[in-house]
Amino acid sequence: MAGGRDGFLNELTGDFVKHLRAHSPIAAVVGGSGTDARIFCEAARQGVAAPYIVYTQSMGNSEKHLAGLDGCENMVVHVYCYAENQPASRSLANHVRDRMLPTQAIVADATKLYVCNGGISDTGVEYDQASGDRKRFWTRLVLRMVIGN
Repeated sequence: MAGGRDGFLNELTGDFVKHLRAHSPIAAVVGGSGTDARIFCEAARQGVAAPYIVYTQSMGNSEKHLAGLDGCENMVVHVYCYAENQPASRSLANHVRDRMLPTQAIVADATKLYVCNGGISDTGVEYDQASGDRKRFWTRLVLRMVIGN
């Protein structure tokens, strides 16, 4: 697969981000054009306004059969959807879930999403340490995927 897992999950050019940005309900919330979209790998940019998405990979491995590697990769991705309130956070997470769960989808540059399972795992709130008053709410999805080309 061109680019491998790192290429699939690359914050600016990865097929995962392109696939999310191309979905109009997500683009309407976090932006859909290039680097203006508020979708980040590992950590959000400092001072970014909610709503936004942060994703991390928690595990991954290549598929191997008796004949050898088959070109597919398994991965688990945690997707955190941040917003100003819990309903908005959950709504964004539902849009991400709806975009990712259909199987047999072509994702951006010909990466094929063979299987994606998962959904909302938990929710929470973070307080601004400086003010102690401002809050960011988050909803986490855990997605288990098999990708290939």
